[in-house]
Amino acid sequence: MSDSLIYTEVEERARELAKGKKLPFPNKPTTDLAFPSDLSDIRGDALSEHLAYWTGLAAYCRFQLAVFSSSARRAQLEADQEFDARYASDSHKHVTDKRHLTGANRAVRSKQRQAMQIKNDAEIIGALLDGYEKKYNAISREISRREKEREMS
Repeated sequence: MSDSLIYTEVEERARELAKGKKLPFPNKPTTDLAFPSDLSDIRGDALSEHLAYWTGLAAYCRFQLAVFSSSARRAQLEADQEFDARYASDSHKHVTDKRHLTGANRAVRSKQRQAMQIKNDAEIIGALLDGYEKKYNAISREISRREKEREMS
């Protein structure tokens, strides 16, 4: 099973789960906003728009991270099952030889590569999420700073 097929099945299951629990589903924002170089220059309504955008992007990214993480666990399980099936059917008497030959099997290595690729993709999504959350936090701090300024004046 390809990594994209595993991912698709896990994502469909997640959508069904959210729908069944009547939970709103995170969607990627439909417009793109570039993060401003100076938040203090942005007027209030535009700042709110940025907050909503980065919040939505972080929520969507967090969902994608969960799907990738679940897909990685499933791919690792499939790799382990493939290894176990090949290991059990191997006729070598020495355990070391049996493990080495089973681990070198093309099907086993393919499943292991697939699981590793999905784990790597999940790490990339996690890094993106960190960046989105930092941008959200910066905007949130700017809003708080402005509110404190208004209270003091």
